[in-house]
Amino acid sequence: MKALRNQKGFASFVEVVVTAVIFVLAAAGILASLSMIQPQGTESTEKLEAAYMAKGFLEELRTSVTADSWADTSGDLWPTGGTPKTTTVTGPSGKSYTITYEVTEITANPDSGNAYPADIRPRRVDVSIDY
Repeated sequence: MKALRNQKGFASFVEVVVTAVIFVLAAAGILASLSMIQPQGTESTEKLEAAYMAKGFLEELRTSVTADSWADTSGDLWPTGGTPKTTTVTGPSGKSYTITYEVTEITANPDSGNAYPADIRPRRVDVSIDY
């Protein structure tokens, strides 16, 4: 080790370069880990807000169920026949979300196989939301 040291200096040039490389790698690792914290938090916030917006949309549909709306062929509750409907909502953060939903009429009881009467068939709503 004494052969590598300069008589007048503290450390050799090689030691300084190796130390600098180690510090640069450590700093880059710390910065990379810190920069990854924020996007994940933002993404999970958007995902949570989107889930609440979809839940609110389903709740609005549920509360609008009446005899008139059930039979309204142009209403939001009428079966879509395989063609999804789309609506856009704005969340509390100001971000816009696109809700796509499809209403399907259930013709028979899945447990018993018995057919439901045509005027009181239940309907299923499948919802997806883009955030």
